[in-house]
Parts: sequence; structure tokens; C-alpha cells
Amino acid sequence: MIKINSSSMISVKGRVLEPRAVEANLEREKAEKPSSPLIIAAHPEADTESLVTILDAAKAVGIEAVSVATTNN
Repeated sequence: MIKINSSSMISVKGRVLEPRAVEANLEREKAEKPSSPLIIAAHPEADTESLVTILDAAKAVGIEAVSVATTNN
């Protein structure tokens, strides 16, 4: 799971990521669990740009199963 908070900060496993580091992190996660889907938990007030960054990175590393959910955390 990857999260986007209300400030549009992206995090994986509690670690905040710079937008340019998202692809490398998703590639590592895919290598560890190749058949796992990607779940993006986005705060409703987050910028769309953060979501697009993650979706683009997922496509680049070949993650096909992506779900987006909203969260207030």
C-alpha cells in the first residue's frame, strides 16, 4: 500500500518519499511481491499530481493491478 496524505506527501511503509523516488520503491516492492496489487490510499484533499506520479510509476514498473481508495488519515 502506498499513501498520500492531506499535504500530498507520498509514503510507503511509513517512510515519506520524494516524488522522484516513487518508481524505485514500487520496483522494489514488485520484486518482493510480484503478484500483489498496488493499493493507493489517497486523502480527498491531496493534489491529483501525487496520484498521477504514483500511477505513472506503477505503469513504468509493470504493475497492472492498481486500486485507489480514499482515506482521511
